[in-house]
Parts: sequence; C-alpha cells; structure tokens
Amino acid sequence: MRLSLASKGLSVGLQTLVVGMVILVLNLVTGVITARALSPVGRGEMMAIVLWPQFIAFTLTLGIPTSLLYNIKKSPQDEGRLLAATMVMGLVLAVVSIGTGMAVIPLRLTAYSESLIRFAQWAMVASPLAFMNVVVSCVLMARDRFLAYNALRLSQPLLSLVLIVSIWMAGALTPYSAATAVLISYLPALFFALGELWSRPPRSHGIVDASRRLLSYGIRAYGQDLVSTFADQMDRVLVVGLVNPAMMGLYVVGSNLAQALQVVPVAIVTVLFPKAAGQSKDEAVALTGRAVRVALAAMIGTAVAAALAGPLVIGLFYGSEFLGAVPVLRVLLADVLLRGVVRVLAQAFMASGRPGLVSIVQALAIGVSIPLVLLLVPRYGLVGAGFGMVIASAFHLVVILACFPLVLGHAVPRLRITIDEAAALLRRR
Repeated sequence: MRLSLASKGLSVGLQTLVVGMVILVLNLVTGVITARALSPVGRGEMMAIVLWPQFIAFTLTLGIPTSLLYNIKKSPQDEGRLLAATMVMGLVLAVVSIGTGMAVIPLRLTAYSESLIRFAQWAMVASPLAFMNVVVSCVLMARDRFLAYNALRLSQPLLSLVLIVSIWMAGALTPYSAATAVLISYLPALFFALGELWSRPPRSHGIVDASRRLLSYGIRAYGQDLVSTFADQMDRVLVVGLVNPAMMGLYVVGSNLAQALQVVPVAIVTVLFPKAAGQSKDEAVALTGRAVRVALAAMIGTAVAAALAGPLVIGLFYGSEFLGAVPVLRVLLADVLLRGVVRVLAQAFMASGRPGLVSIVQALAIGVSIPLVLLLVPRYGLVGAGFGMVIASAFHLVVILACFPLVLGHAVPRLRITIDEAAALLRRR
C-alpha cells in the first residue's frame, strides 16, 4: 500500500513538473509574439494592464483558498458549506479587490496615457476570475484530482497563446487586445468552478460556522500567501510606476527570460521536500546540502550560458528593439540564481517543521528590496532595479545560512560541489 502511494505521489510530482515546464515554454512563446508585434512601448503597456488584476486578487485572498483546501481535507463531510462560505467571502473580496485596483492604478501608472489607465481600471473586473482560479485549484487538490488540477493550470497560458496568435494573425494585436486575451484566459477557471459546484452543490446551512473556520486558519496562512505574492510580483509592481512604457517592456523581457532559470530549483524542490520531510533533522540537512550543491552548479552553468547568449537570443527572438534588455537580464540572472539557492536551502527548515521561519526571512528580504528598488531605479534605470533585487536576495541568502547554526543547531551546508559528487551524479544518469 505504501509503495502504491509513493508511486502515485512520484507520478503526480512528475506530471506537475512537466506541466510547469510546458507552461514556461508557452509563456515564453507568448512573450516573443507580443514583443515582436507590440515593440517595447506596447509590451510595457500590455504589462501595465494585466499586472493589477492578478496581483491585487492574490494580495487580498486572506488565505481563504489555502484554508479551503485544509478544511476540506480535514472535514470532507463539510465540503458543501465550506464552498458556500468561500463563495460569499469571495464575492466580498471581489468588490474590495476591484475597488482597490480602481484607486491604486492611477497613482502607480503616472507615466501612462489616460486611456490606458482607464482601460486598466476596467480590466480589474477580471480580478475575481484570478481569485476563482486559485480557489478551484485548491478544491481540485483537496479532492486529489491532480489531472484536472494540472489541466486547469495549463488552460490559462494555452488559451492566452491561442487568442493572442489569432488576434495577431488577424492584424489586430494591440496592447489592449493582447491584455484582453490574457484576462479572458482566466475564464476556464469559472467553467471548472461551475462543473465542480454542479457535482457537489454548496450548502447554505452552517455557513456562518464554516466562514469562521475558513478565516481562523486562513488568517494564519495568509502571511505565507502574501509573502509569496510579493516575492513573485513586487519588482514589477514597483518598476511599472517608476519608468516609462518602453523601459517597462524591456524589463518584462529581461525578467521573463531570467525566470526560466527557476526551472532548476523548482524541479529539485519538487523531489527534495517530500523526501526530506520524512527524515530526521540531520538527514534533512544532509539531503538539502547535496541538493543545493547540484542546484547551484546547474544554475551557474545555465546562468553563464544565458548571460553570454543573451544578445543573440533577444535579437533573434524578440528583435533588435529589445537589445536594451540584455544588461538587466544579466543582473536578474544573478538574482534568480540567488533566490533559487535560498529556495532549496529553505527545504531543510520546511522539513524540520519551521515553515514560519522561512516566511519571516522572506518577508525581511522583501522589506530590503522595496527601498532599494525605489532608490536605485531613478538613478540607474532598469539595471538599478536588478541590483536592488540582487542585494536583497544576497541578504536573504546570508540570513538563511545563518539560521542553520542559530535555529537548527547545524553547520552551514557546503555549497561547492566536489568532483566526486559530480562524477557520482553523472554515473546515475
């Protein structure tokens, strides 16, 4: 029985990893097409529109999607009333999200036209769809329907690409139509939601008690959700209000290409955490040490190759107009590399029952990055944003390394891979 469950878990993990890589490719292809068609100015304007619905929706979740997953797993018989409570609270959060976006967007997009600001404000109506996407994902995971979960994950970037290609071939691709295509691609989440609710209808009886349960756990989980959202999007949220559309377009291209490096630590963490979670503290640290050495070696090699090939890749796929993204790409590669190392190292604390520490340290790093980006961008442009992120990530790495002896009472893992370890890894292949 245990072997069967382990085999199923490995299969789900590999499926999720493959889908993640496909999503990365789809997003890169979409980025190339929109960059080619819209130029740096148009690509920056497109990002200025699509950034806010998702960011604000994820910022205002109150941890409810995570709480829904937890409570359904804990009390499957209460799923109907938990879903009903989530729908009611989701409606309230949708109103708050749209209102927040309407107020914040004009304050941040001061370098953009009035027509774009108005369009971005209207685009906030897609915010509830982004929230619904997260909710449905959690419901599917709670029901162990991982095939449907991964299909939902894949639907958004796939539909977005199909719509953008169709509009492009019709000769009608603009920042507004491209942004609309991206926002419409959240609609599958609504259809998934209707299908799930039809199969197991919500129950209004006991909705008040269900709401209390959701909020009780959700508020405690909200910190991690909030930190993750800020870590993924904060640099763009800050940069979009500090530069003109053309520079934002260059930053998006450099950032998207650099983020591809995250494939290495994500793949390692997918396998590492489940394996380390069942081990003693010393064994978890040892496993993490070996994993981080492999990750660092792989990321350094990939980052160096990407930095050298940056001008060729950007010029070939995005066009010469985007060659200005090369300097920020090279700086952001260093940032992604450092964050990848931290991500792997953090698994030792996650496996040792210290997830709160990981969130606190990440929040500190975000607190360092915000003033740095605000200070350096006006002086040094996009490269300044990159250096602000690198300094914050270096601080993050130093703190997480210091926590090994201070919190776990264990020596800091060695980061440099040895020849014997590299040879052993090659032999396994």
